[in-house]
Amino acid sequence: VTLQPNGTLNYEDINKRKIAIAITATDKNGLQGNVVVTVLVGDKNEAPLVSGGTSNAITITLFENATVPSMLFSNSQYGITDPDGDTAFSFEFEPWTYSASPLDKYLDISKYFRIHPTTGKITLLKSLDYENAPNTYVLGVKITDAGGLSSTMNVTFTIDDVQEQPVLGSNIFSLNEAIKGGSIPQFSNSLTGFQASATDPEGDLPLT
Repeated sequence: VTLQPNGTLNYEDINKRKIAIAITATDKNGLQGNVVVTVLVGDKNEAPLVSGGTSNAITITLFENATVPSMLFSNSQYGITDPDGDTAFSFEFEPWTYSASPLDKYLDISKYFRIHPTTGKITLLKSLDYENAPNTYVLGVKITDAGGLSSTMNVTFTIDDVQEQPVLGSNIFSLNEAIKGGSIPQFSNSLTGFQASATDPEGDLPLT
C-alpha cells in the first residue's frame, strides 16, 4: 500500500484519523481472499502559521519623535494559527536582526526596540529621529510553539518625517551701556549689531 504523491494525511481532521482500506487477493484459479486494513494516522507537531501582512511580512509607519515607551505591534497582528491547536508561543528577534547593520544598535532592552517573550508585543523604548537615524528597520520575529517548531515574520517599521520648528543657536553678545538719547554704540565684539543663527531639522531654507 503506497500513499500517492499528492496524497495527504491530516491528524487534525478527525474524520481522517482512521482510514479503512479493503484489499482483495486473487489467485490463478480466481479464488479471492479479502481483508480490511485499518490505517491509524498519528499526530505530528507542525510549525505555527503566520497570516498577518503579506508573505509573512508586514510594514508599519511610525512618526519620528513618538512618545516612549509605546507599543508598536501587538500579538493579534501576527495572525498566528497553529495546526495542532497550540495557543502559547515564545517570541524573539531572529539572530540576523542583531547582526544586520544598523539594526544591532537599535535592538534589545537597553536600546530602541524590545519584544515581549510570551506576548510578542514590540515596544519602542527611545524616540527615533527621521533626520539623524535610519528610516527603515526590518525586525525578524521568530515565533516558536511548545514543540519547538517555529516560523518567522518580518516586521518593518518605516520612520515618517514630522515638520519641526527651527532651532535658534545659543548666541551671547555683550553690549556696552548706551548713551541716553544717542545712537547704539558698538558691541564688545566691534560689531554694530549681531547676527542671530538658526537651523532647521528638515533643512528648510531660507529662514526669515
